[in-house]
Amino acid sequence: MKIEAGEKWVICGGSSGLGRAFSRLVRAEHPEIEQVLMSRRSEVSADFSKIEEWPNALALIEGFAPTRLFYFAGGGPHGPYFEKKWSSHEWTFRVNFLFPAFLLSNLKVSALKQALFVGSAVNEAKADPEAASYAAAKHALRGLVLSLQADKSSGLDLRLLSPGYLDTPLLAQDAWPRQTDGSLKTPDDVAASTLSWVQDVQGANGHFTLG
Repeated sequence: MKIEAGEKWVICGGSSGLGRAFSRLVRAEHPEIEQVLMSRRSEVSADFSKIEEWPNALALIEGFAPTRLFYFAGGGPHGPYFEKKWSSHEWTFRVNFLFPAFLLSNLKVSALKQALFVGSAVNEAKADPEAASYAAAKHALRGLVLSLQADKSSGLDLRLLSPGYLDTPLLAQDAWPRQTDGSLKTPDDVAASTLSWVQDVQGANGHFTLG
């Protein structure tokens, strides 16, 4: 979907990691695009883990009337599932799956033409015993987006981006990808690939995996 004049983009989870790299790249290459960043630490404050804040976040997005929506927010506990508090798992389910599902169910913006959600090339497709709740949420997100693409009910250019492990502070220092040379990608590299892909009309309603 080519960039047109007057575009307005909402980037959820743009204060760190891939979302931050993507936002910065867009500002550098397309300063004409009006952006709004939403997260706990962005210019527009929103905590996607708190259900009571969801209606307000939805209203803020609808009030901005974006032409594209990008959802980069994510994360979750690392370590044995049974050693983590339920609140940590619940946070993971809400941020990675439940709030995106809420958005897709409730968002009403006539100007919105494209929505992209970020999955995981690793966690959405197979087991990850050190990140069980994160993997469960990413499995669910993939299932939702691919199902909506298949039944064509969204009316959007709905896309799923599935990057591999990224070299960010969110990846635990003892995680195995940090011990394997060449397995990590930088947020800047993935952001560049993402910006190219969202403009590719052949990628409409597609699933882009960056292993």
